[in-house]
Amino acid sequence: MAVVDKCLIIRREKNERSKEYAKVCADSVESNNMQYEYVKAIENLDVNEAAASVGMKVDWEMAEILQNTITDHKECQEMGNACCTASHIKAFRRVVEIGTPCAILEHDAFVIRNFRNFDVPDDYVVHLGPRMRDTKTYVPKSRVRRLVGLEQAIGTHAYALTPETASNMLKHLEDVGLVYGIDHYLFLHNESRVPILAADPYPAICWSRESTMDDVDEESSVRRGVWANHNDKNVISMTTPGLLEGLGCPIYV
Repeated sequence: MAVVDKCLIIRREKNERSKEYAKVCADSVESNNMQYEYVKAIENLDVNEAAASVGMKVDWEMAEILQNTITDHKECQEMGNACCTASHIKAFRRVVEIGTPCAILEHDAFVIRNFRNFDVPDDYVVHLGPRMRDTKTYVPKSRVRRLVGLEQAIGTHAYALTPETASNMLKHLEDVGLVYGIDHYLFLHNESRVPILAADPYPAICWSRESTMDDVDEESSVRRGVWANHNDKNVISMTTPGLLEGLGCPIYV
């Protein structure tokens, strides 16, 4: 086990809003004395092309057999979601290359506190924060004090994992094919079967603003995805003592 070595920020190079969001994310990482690098997002490819771009295939027969796949959740076949999933796979590969634990941040993540004070365990995914409409509502009262088990979460905007965990998930996806959307795979239905831990108090959030999922570059006319506008859903199972404390609830932790 080891602490997070670097934050990998997924950024769309062909989308100005994504680059603006990613800069805010990067500034939040730097302001908390952590390192980052950008991961160039997969963009404007259909589901089969997006999978191929990261060395995967879409096994449509397997997708019919397994649960919570892109045949059950057809929005995950659309360009925006397919490219998002492929971008996370690309980030998994980068974690393996770096060889130490990393945080994977989507461009709309916002780091509030330095989280290099706990070891990221192998064979777990550490969820780093919920969705919020702004950066002021939730204020963690301390750095991460513990890791809390979760059944599920929403949003792959901020999480940490080790190279071993990333490698194992890549092997699994190479076996079954890229048949899941990333949120269903990791958090919403946890089809990866990798247990979820919450960093408590959460050190980061997703700062929900206008989505880029419908945006395409000038060369593409294909609709990017179903999500647009504000998407800041959270689930009760993501609630931790530190989250409640940071939202101003009078509890003892």
